[in-house]
Amino acid sequence: MALTNGHHDECDDSWISPQDLERLKDISRYEPRDTAVDGQGILTLPPGTLPTRLVGEGAANAVFEFSVPQGHPSQGLFKRTVLRVAKVKRPGEHASFDYIAQHKYFLRDIRPRLGGYTVHQELVKAHHAKQLVPEMNEMLKRIDGQRRKKFRGSFVGNTDWALLLEDVRPQESDDYVLIEFKPKWLLQSPNAPPNAIRCRQCASVFRTFVTKPDLSSPLPSQTLCPLTLGRSDGGHYDFSSPFRIAPALAAQATSSAQLSYFEHALDRVANHPVIRKLRTVQAELDKHGPLRAELSPLLPQAMTLRDCTCFAQIPLSPGRKGPANVALCDFDWKNPERKLEHWRSRESQLINGGFYTAGRILCNGKYYTPPTLCLVEHEAGKGSNSGEVIHAVREASGEAGDILPKKPDSGTMYTHQTDIEILLQRLERNEQGREGSVTDPNSLKDPTR
Repeated sequence: MALTNGHHDECDDSWISPQDLERLKDISRYEPRDTAVDGQGILTLPPGTLPTRLVGEGAANAVFEFSVPQGHPSQGLFKRTVLRVAKVKRPGEHASFDYIAQHKYFLRDIRPRLGGYTVHQELVKAHHAKQLVPEMNEMLKRIDGQRRKKFRGSFVGNTDWALLLEDVRPQESDDYVLIEFKPKWLLQSPNAPPNAIRCRQCASVFRTFVTKPDLSSPLPSQTLCPLTLGRSDGGHYDFSSPFRIAPALAAQATSSAQLSYFEHALDRVANHPVIRKLRTVQAELDKHGPLRAELSPLLPQAMTLRDCTCFAQIPLSPGRKGPANVALCDFDWKNPERKLEHWRSRESQLINGGFYTAGRILCNGKYYTPPTLCLVEHEAGKGSNSGEVIHAVREASGEAGDILPKKPDSGTMYTHQTDIEILLQRLERNEQGREGSVTDPNSLKDPTR
């Protein structure tokens, strides 16, 4: 459903270049009739528009609640919406993000493929809201210590445009909870080795676990295996537990009955038609994988749809209707000329580093079973690929050459430098059953204890 009817405003639009006017007219071919864009009918954020709260952020963008001046004629048009803006490294820099091209990409290439399963998005003019970006950056500075470590010190780039999104958060916060997750690669990578025991996403998470161990991060077995989504056969609870979508939801259960209810509600999300639709589209767009991909318009779409976000509202009690408003968002265009080498490099690292195939980890002279829980791993059977070994050695040490044990008779030894102390703690805690398990949702209430 459209949010607006192409509001005309009193502000001067002479700042829009002739080239951009032509691009805006081109976009109108893809807009629904009730939100037609003609260069003068795009919603405008009026002077005095200010951010009121940071809703969330990623590496490249941030989402804010905002307010327009009380009594402004356009005030009602922005009800239940949020602003998505591009980030830069330093305040005052102009965002390189092309909002007009991004919106066209969404309208032309993404939305038609996903039907009605996308969060509504519009392009808005921010040129006249002079204090909007400066105030966003002041807000980010004030809360910088509360932001995720990897996002601290980043800011919103100067811009004349923004993306207006439907606010998917529950209106009745006491009755519903919003969950979000990235479905990622819903099919195995076409480039995965024949003897792979992990899917593309599980291999990627396993790589991070080994090379960048972190005591505060969940184990790979506690994170989502995308291949378990959209499955009609049910499968084994071990690897298909719906709590892998939202482990934190287990902590909100106040009784075993509510815990069971949450499980069934999450299961409905995991098997929602939008997941099956997304998987079908991913399969259509990329049949060759990054290593054999060619530069074509389809590859960026495939990678976009492997990095989008799924939002769903979960009722907190069985008496409420739901789940409601399951939809996809975050459809940033990926420049294949700049990204293709990165995609190929990451795939090569997963293959050549043994993260798809390793059945054991050797750390500090002891062998461990990798704490992964993948559908491919389950289907391969317990103890598969025991000859494929990840050998974790201390960073910047001679351990790899000094104490490298005999190479397995059949298989490969993959040596990786890492923080041995932290990795060893995670492996030992997992072996002792102290890390929590998706087979016991109650144990996920404190997954890092």
